[in-house]
Amino acid sequence: MVQLQPVQRTRVSDLVTEQILDLIRSGKLKPGDKLPSEADLMAQTGVGRPSLRSALHTLESMNIIEIRQGVGAFVCEVDMLIIPVGDDISKLFSQRTILEAIAVRCMLEPEIAAAAAQAVTDDDLERLRDALHALDGATARDSYPKSEHVAFHLCVAEVTPNLLLARIEHFLISLWEEGLERVFDLRPVDRGDATRITSEHQPLYDAIAARDPVRARQCMFEHVSITAERLALLEKPWRSGSTQDDRSSGRKEA
Repeated sequence: MVQLQPVQRTRVSDLVTEQILDLIRSGKLKPGDKLPSEADLMAQTGVGRPSLRSALHTLESMNIIEIRQGVGAFVCEVDMLIIPVGDDISKLFSQRTILEAIAVRCMLEPEIAAAAAQAVTDDDLERLRDALHALDGATARDSYPKSEHVAFHLCVAEVTPNLLLARIEHFLISLWEEGLERVFDLRPVDRGDATRITSEHQPLYDAIAARDPVRARQCMFEHVSITAERLALLEKPWRSGSTQDDRSSGRKEA
């Protein structure tokens, strides 16, 4: 009997991501090069703005490009051996990867918070306060402010004197947020969920501002642990093989 291979659905944004990666692998785009504008990229690829931005955010989460607000997207220094090929991109956002990401966050982020509390300066606190206010303000405007959430966690990591930690956190939190949307198709049930999630960051800021590494570690651990508990609830329908409709009816933001 003829055997056919399962067909994986491919997102349009993944095709754009792969094209840009091909240009980097071939050397046509080099570290420091600026990507064409969004308008030019949309015209060249024939995709809409949401698909293009999803592709760019995927590349940013992989530390392949750096997006500078109001300036453009630039190719980062990157080891060519770690650039994924073809369907490896989709594997970055598998359910197992997301579960592994939250486990790593539980191990790493409390220590990042403790290090930040020990190293924080007055200028750092101002940036953290601005990031927290941006998160609060965006939550009031939007259902769930993914970019502001990522920015706050990155701001905490950047306070530490260890630049590698900041790079690891950038990859980890961006992979987490992008992966949640892809794997679980998450949207918050209501504004109250998003507000509650955002409010969990205030005690963390207070602990860092008090320069209390023990409390900062505990606050971050509690925040990430609650996130893990939410994910455990989301994971159950996937393990039981429920339908998309079943998943949609009970999903919550993580």
